[in-house]
Amino acid sequence: MKKLLVLFAAVFFAALPAFAGAATLHAGEHYILAGEDGTSGDLYNAGSDALIEGVVQGDATLAGGTIVITGSVTQDVLAAGGTIKLGGKVTDDARLLGGDITISGSVAGDIAVVGGTVRVFPSAVIGGDLFAFGGTLIIEGQVSGDVRVIGGDVTINGSVGGSVVSYADRLTLGASAVVEGDLTNKSEQQPVLEAGAIVKGEMTNEPAPVQPRTLRSILAAAGAMGFLMFLFAGLLCFWFAKNKSSQFVAHSLAHFGKELLRGLILLIALPIAAVLLLVSLIGAPLGIILLLLCVLMFMLAKVFAGIMLGGWINRVIFKKPDQVFTWQTIIGGNVILMLLRLVPVVGHIIGTIFMLVAFGAFWGYAHRHILKTR
Repeated sequence: MKKLLVLFAAVFFAALPAFAGAATLHAGEHYILAGEDGTSGDLYNAGSDALIEGVVQGDATLAGGTIVITGSVTQDVLAAGGTIKLGGKVTDDARLLGGDITISGSVAGDIAVVGGTVRVFPSAVIGGDLFAFGGTLIIEGQVSGDVRVIGGDVTINGSVGGSVVSYADRLTLGASAVVEGDLTNKSEQQPVLEAGAIVKGEMTNEPAPVQPRTLRSILAAAGAMGFLMFLFAGLLCFWFAKNKSSQFVAHSLAHFGKELLRGLILLIALPIAAVLLLVSLIGAPLGIILLLLCVLMFMLAKVFAGIMLGGWINRVIFKKPDQVFTWQTIIGGNVILMLLRLVPVVGHIIGTIFMLVAFGAFWGYAHRHILKTR
């Protein structure tokens, strides 16, 4: 079985360049695709900043602190960052995850946005449906399809070609709002319609479903149990595999952008590859092995997400690069990560980023280990 695993992993990693042969990959501090430039295939980037002024002939997968798109992308956009500004043209769908997100360009297909603050400017044109989740949502552009929003304070002051379903603490339709379909407001508060707002379909207001106290208690207990399990697993690594774990964390933080990009790509690509193998008669055993490896790596990444955060704080904030794996960073990182997850959207984004770094780093470690055995 061990030889089979090594053989399969070696074949898989050796085949990765073939899948990414026509793609542009970049990991670093800054990335600029100038207006006169373009890519001949998909673009994958991870770093502190990314500015896309040119043409991406394929998908654009971007992760970083600030992401600005003023050029065009001929297929899908998948972006995760602190600040995201989409002012260009996307020919297919867009998926955006960030703290502060603004959309002023056009998206021909559907768009899903998760952010702390999300604003769709009047110049924005969305050809499909819009799904938005965030603390503050302002939609002033044109949406041809349906709108589904979940948030604290939601304002719609543009045109919607389909229906609107809102799960918001407060929903406001501005004077320029036009909803061609129905409006369903699932909230304890009635929607506020300013003078001039138009809803051509049926308007309904339904109380938002409230979780029973017992269910909330169960969820809280499950969260606390998960925190303790991950903390204990991290401390076990410190006690029984200190040197290896310390080297792993130090290497991962030193190549933060690279491992984040690797983790994002593999988290998307590996389940798809496993499913494709499972549907084929010959590849089914390899598909099962790949799925099991994905689950194992994902659980390890969940364990090390808090550890990575603690090590990153020691390395970047306290300037102690030689102390990224101590019992203090393990406990402190997990506690800070737990507290961050209480912050809507942004906290979960930070947790996801460090989990992806760990996920990519574990696959990178496996790849390096296999190369040494060959």
